Amino acid sequence: MSSKIIPTHIYRTFFLGLTAGGICGILSYGYYHPDEHFQILEYASSRLTDSSYEQSLPWEYLKEMRSGLLPLIVYLCGSIMKFIGIYNPFILSMLMRMIAVMLSGVSVIVLYHAIRGKISSHRWERMYIWIAFFFWILAYQNARFSAENISGSMIVICSSCYMIWSRKEKMKLWHMMALGAMAGIAFVIRYQMCIALLAILLYVVIIDRRYKESIITSSAAIMVIALCFLPDVWLYGHWTFTPYNYFYENIVEGYAKYFGEYGIIRYIYEILREGMFIFSGIILFTWGYYIWKNPRDIITWITVSYVVVHFFISHKEPRFLFPMLGFSPYFIVYTMKNIYKDYSYFTSRHRTVIKFVISINCIALLYITLKGDTTVSYYHTIYDICRNSPTDVCLINTANGSFAYHYHEDILYPREVDCHFYLPPNAHRIHAKDHIEGTQIAKKEREKGKTVLILSDKPNLSVNLPFNRVHFIPYPLWLVEHFNINNWVSRSSGMNEYIYEIKKDIIHE
Repeated sequence: MSSKIIPTHIYRTFFLGLTAGGICGILSYGYYHPDEHFQILEYASSRLTDSSYEQSLPWEYLKEMRSGLLPLIVYLCGSIMKFIGIYNPFILSMLMRMIAVMLSGVSVIVLYHAIRGKISSHRWERMYIWIAFFFWILAYQNARFSAENISGSMIVICSSCYMIWSRKEKMKLWHMMALGAMAGIAFVIRYQMCIALLAILLYVVIIDRRYKESIITSSAAIMVIALCFLPDVWLYGHWTFTPYNYFYENIVEGYAKYFGEYGIIRYIYEILREGMFIFSGIILFTWGYYIWKNPRDIITWITVSYVVVHFFISHKEPRFLFPMLGFSPYFIVYTMKNIYKDYSYFTSRHRTVIKFVISINCIALLYITLKGDTTVSYYHTIYDICRNSPTDVCLINTANGSFAYHYHEDILYPREVDCHFYLPPNAHRIHAKDHIEGTQIAKKEREKGKTVLILSDKPNLSVNLPFNRVHFIPYPLWLVEHFNINNWVSRSSGMNEYIYEIKKDIIHE
C-alpha cells in the first residue's frame, strides 16, 4: 500500500494500528457469540474432515438458514493448508481472525478517504486512526471472523466508496459494478444488512437523484447474490434459498422468540452494559450529535435506519448493531472537533476526564487482547493427545449443560451441539448422561483398544476405573508459578474443565 493511498502524515499511525490489530487477532482466540464458532467454523469442519456432523450442528443448519459463503472461505483456506501439509485448526482459526483484521483495516482507510474533507486537519485525522484501531470495543470486534464484523466492514467500504466516487458528476461503470458487488456480499453474509442497503439506495435516489447508477448498482448486487447461492449448494448439497429460509423460520414460524424478547428500555440498557456504560455512552452520544448536525448525510441514513428497525424487532441483541460500529471513530472525532472549536475551555476543563477514559480504555484493551478463551487451550490439549495416539480416541462428555463448546438444544428436538472443528479425524465424541454411564462406555471403548478420554466438569472423577488426570492449565506456566496470587488460577473460568485419560490396565469386575 503506497503513500498515495495512505498519506504520509498517517502512514506510521495506520501501520502501527494495523500491527496492534494483528496482535489482538492472534491472541484474542475464541468467540464473542457462539454463532461465530458454530455457524462458520463448524460448518466448514463438516466439509474439511469428510465427516457427517449434521446432527450435531445447530438447528439453523438443519433448516438451511445460513449462507455458505464464510464457511466456504474457511474451507478453502483449510484445504490449502492440508494440501501443503500444514493443516492445524488453531492456526486456521487464527488466519480467519487475521483476515477479519485486514478487512477492517481496509474499511478504516477507505472511510478515512471519504470523510477527510470534513475533519480537514492532520491532528484529527491521526486521532481518527488511533480511535479506529485502539478503541477497545473496535479492536476486539475487528478481530472477530463473524457475520456481524465482516458484513459491517463491507458496508463501511461500500458506503465510503460511494461517497468518494459520487464526488464526480458521472460515475464509472466499474465503480457502479463494484458497489453492487460489495452490497451483494454484505447482504449474503448477514441478511439484516438489507436495511442498510435499502437506506443507501433511497439516499442515492432521493437525495443524489442518481437513477441510472441506482439501477446498475442494484442489478450488480442481484447478480452477486445469485452467484452466492453456489456456496449454499456446496454447504447443503442442493439448491436452497437461504434468505427466505431465514425469514420464514424466524418470523413466520416464530423460532426467534426462543432466544428471548424484551423491550426498548431493556435493549438500551444491554447496549450500554456491553460497552461498560462509559464507552457505549460515548458512541451513542457522538452518534446522536453527528446525525443532529448531518441529517441529510448518507452515513446518517444508513445508521439511523439500521438501528431504528432493530429497536422494533422482538428478539434483540447488542451484537445485531455491531455492523455499524465501523462508523463510530468518525462520529467521535467529528464530535470532538466541533466541540473543541465551539468551546475554548474544552481541553482545560475536561483533560482529567479524557485521561481517565483513555486509561480505562487501555486497561480494557490489554485485558481483551490477553484474555483469550481458555476453552480453546482445553481443546489444544485434547488435540495433542489425539494427534499422538496410535488408535482412535473416544471422547466421553459427562458434563451437563453448556460445557467446552457444547450445549443442549431443544428448539427442533432434544439434541447435542458439539465442537468438532478443534478435533482431529481420529477423535469421536460420545455423550453420557452421568459419570456412571460414562464409566460403562469407557470400559467398552477401552476394551476395543481405543484411547479413552473422559471430559468432565468435576475436579475429582468418581469412577471405578484407573485413570490419569491430564495436566491442563489454560495459562502460561510463568504466570501460574510467579503470579498466582491468592490462588486465583484455581478459581478462574478455565479451570472447571478437566480431562481424564483411562489407563490400559482396566480391571474387569
